Parts: sequence; structure tokens; C-alpha cells
Amino acid sequence: MSSLDNFDPTDKQAEILRTVFNFLGKGQIPSLDELKAALSYGPKVSKAAISCSLRYLRDHGAVELVYGKNHGPEKPGMKCFIKPTPAAYRRFKPIPDAEF
Repeated sequence: MSSLDNFDPTDKQAEILRTVFNFLGKGQIPSLDELKAALSYGPKVSKAAISCSLRYLRDHGAVELVYGKNHGPEKPGMKCFIKPTPAAYRRFKPIPDAEF
């Protein structure tokens, strides 16, 4: 059983997941800056707060954080990109007009 099986995201975490899926639907993997700009609450919150939410989602198996243009492991100074995990696709893949 994956950690997503019993995970119910908060409203903000759900918005992050929906937004990441929206980017992927357009053929893009969002960077942290792009994700922040696309969130309804993005202008009102720090990058550190969104990073905290992303680490929480990562720790629960919902997203993968990858770095640099090759989307590799973290190295200081490299741009962060957000990708949903296969488990997130199974659990949260958006259905038109559906809420989770």
C-alpha cells in the first residue's frame, strides 16, 4: 500500500496537484516559479511555503522534485521542476470538472 492510499490533500495541496496536471496536459513540466505564478494563492505566499508543501507532497509519494534542464537529482543553485508520480496519476488524475 503506497502512502497515497490514505492521503487526503488539503485544499492548497489539491490545487498544487491540479496545477501540475494542467501543466502536463499542455506538455510542460512546471518549475517552482511557474507553479507559484499559476496558483490562485501564489502571489500571496513565499516560495519557501510552496517548497514546504511540495516536500510534504513528495514525502507522501504524490510528486517528484527534479532539478536542472536534465531533471536530475538536487544540486545547489539548480532550478526545481515538479512531476507527479505514477501513484499520483492513479489516485488524482483529473477528470474534467471533478474535484478531489
